Amino acid sequence: MPFEALVLSTSLELDRSADAPAAGLAADAHAVNPRLTVDLNATAQDGTAATQPGTTGLDADAAADADLDVAVPAPFASRGSQRWYVLGGGGIDVTDTDNSMWMVGLGFTKFIADGLSLDLEFTGGGFQQFGDNAYGFGFALIFRWHMFSKEDWTVFFEGGVGMLGTTDNVPCDASSFNFTPQVGLGYTHALDDGARLLLGVRWYHVSNARTFENNPGRDHLMGYAGVSFPH
Repeated sequence: MPFEALVLSTSLELDRSADAPAAGLAADAHAVNPRLTVDLNATAQDGTAATQPGTTGLDADAAADADLDVAVPAPFASRGSQRWYVLGGGGIDVTDTDNSMWMVGLGFTKFIADGLSLDLEFTGGGFQQFGDNAYGFGFALIFRWHMFSKEDWTVFFEGGVGMLGTTDNVPCDASSFNFTPQVGLGYTHALDDGARLLLGVRWYHVSNARTFENNPGRDHLMGYAGVSFPH
């Protein structure tokens, strides 16, 4: 046999010997898991591991980081959280039950510490009394301390002071401009989507603080209900 033919024959035999283990390995892998065959064939042909897009370790880490980035609502009454609320209520004059009042309001809450908020409350309402009834608008700054707090409910103490202007004197022999110091207790309960039910009882005082000649004042026992929403 010529020397060139002998070299060519030997080279072909070596190629077949090298291919046989790889082919056998792919066949065995296919018998166990057909999906491995493509990867093993690719390894045998290219000498590199076959990978599928989106299945690398880096992709998995990125997906985990994305899950951690999902916003979690802050717990109710946590420092820095803000809310707004609507409320309505009414009360009677504790010294003369023929006198009464009602009001509706809109408030804004800022928690300046865990469990402690400063509320700005705007109200409008009416005063039934001896003489001319009066209607008016006012605002108040109120501190609320949620002294007992559970996951679904809190009990709070509140106190503040405001100003009130009315269409007629309140009481009828006093003035149409008054201050409104107030203090009370309340309760909140969790509703859907972060809303909270508000229930409260207040002592609600109306007085011009002797800025006018007469200052008889009025003291009310007032109850109210409302709903608070996350900002």
